[in-house]
Formats: sequence, C-alpha cells, structure tokens
Amino acid sequence: MNDDELPLTTRFYKALNETLERHLEKIRQEHRGPIARAAIVIDYIAHFCPGFRASDQDILNALTLIEGSRKLLDMAEGDLLKKARGRGISYSRISSALGLKSRQAAEQRFLKLQVGDSSAEDAYLDLRRRERLNSASRPAEDRKWWALGGLL
Repeated sequence: MNDDELPLTTRFYKALNETLERHLEKIRQEHRGPIARAAIVIDYIAHFCPGFRASDQDILNALTLIEGSRKLLDMAEGDLLKKARGRGISYSRISSALGLKSRQAAEQRFLKLQVGDSSAEDAYLDLRRRERLNSASRPAEDRKWWALGGLL
C-alpha cells in the first residue's frame, strides 16, 4: 500500500514524525511561530486540562486562535504550494499530499489561495483558456508534449 492510500490520520502522523525526525533540533532551538504556539494552547484547552477547568474566556480565546490559525495556515499553504510548483512538483502529487481527489482540485486550491475565494474559479478558467491558446500556437510536436502532461 502506498502512502496515498493510507487514511488521513495515518498519513498525518507519518508526515509529522518524519519531518520532526529530520528537523527536531532546529525546531527546538529556533521555532517560536504563532501557529505552533496557538496549536499548543488550543490542544491544551480542548483536550488536556486534567484537574483544570478552563474559563469561559479561555474557551473563547481558543476559538479565536482557531480562526486566526486557519488564516495563517492558508497563508502557509499558499507559500508551500508556490514552493512546490517552483520546484516542479506536479499538481497530481500535490493533490495526493493534500488529500484532494484530482489535480484540478489542487490547481483550484492554489489559485484560491493566491487570488482569494471570489475570483478563484475565474482565475482557473482564465488559466485554462491561456493554456489552450498557447497550445494552439505551438508546433505539432510541442502540442503533443503539452497534451501528455507538459504542464505538470
């Protein structure tokens, strides 16, 4: 069974453990990012408060941290998608890593994070139109390469 076929929970912990194994010392020494700190507080208030009763304000603060973390995670995801595409990682591989059903879903996610929700679909359609126009003006051999996945 390859990783793409594993349940999300299994893939999550596998990815977490592999990454921590490679970078733990550097993370311990240098990382003090808001997403990590917010996750610790959220997890503590939601699950790990033995003998401690969270106040109403603690719960509200944790909910605020969840909303803020979503926005920070969207920004981080957009940055990672740019890096992945910059390195030539295919949308198919990206879609598997994100648990999406298709490469098109990964492209749409990328565009949504780059241009915002409201215009993501328009941007996706514009991208496709430009690709078709560019493809039509290419020599036949070039079009064949393009049709076989040259976009990836």
